[in-house]
Amino acid sequence: MKTIYNIKTKTVDFLYNNLKHFISLQTLEWRLENSITFGYGIYTFLIDGAEQPVTGSENILLDTKFYSVKKGKHTINTILVVSITKKKILYISPSFPGSINDNEITKKTKTNWFDFLNVMENGMGDSGFDGLSNEGIRISTPPNSKNYELYSLFSKYRVIVENRIADCKDWRICKDQLRLKITNSEEILIEHHKYWTIVAAFVNLNH
Repeated sequence: MKTIYNIKTKTVDFLYNNLKHFISLQTLEWRLENSITFGYGIYTFLIDGAEQPVTGSENILLDTKFYSVKKGKHTINTILVVSITKKKILYISPSFPGSINDNEITKKTKTNWFDFLNVMENGMGDSGFDGLSNEGIRISTPPNSKNYELYSLFSKYRVIVENRIADCKDWRICKDQLRLKITNSEEILIEHHKYWTIVAAFVNLNH
């Protein structure tokens, strides 16, 4: 069993190290070429969170840490940033335990991606990203559904990031409940991030 585990670990590390560069913010020029003008802003990215179920832990502190109140189960969460017209995955965050939501992940990781964007660039997210624009993170969330025309236009573009996440979840390694036991939270989060990065790279290569 240890030999199989070592082979698996080396294979995952090899794929991760050789594929992770396919997940890139690209250049400002590239993002602007693939942007849309929405209202008075230039939108270059879409953002959404993705969760994957994981088994609970016998350690009550870890068990609570990985429990998502929103989903009502134990999960590992990550966020994906996607370009609008090219529909490429530009960034995938480190993985976080289920008790940390999309809003918190965005704030915790902004220095890894958002701070590299130009001040003219804006993004679209669902209601889970409400309030971030007030903190200088330029992510617009859905307008009131009563404004049907604006809401419909917003939804038209938001579905792009949902489709990219669905493409990742076509791979069982990103969809099925992770069988890794939560005994060391750092190790399982690193492993999860590698899986998602590898799959996201393949998704990019196919689009």
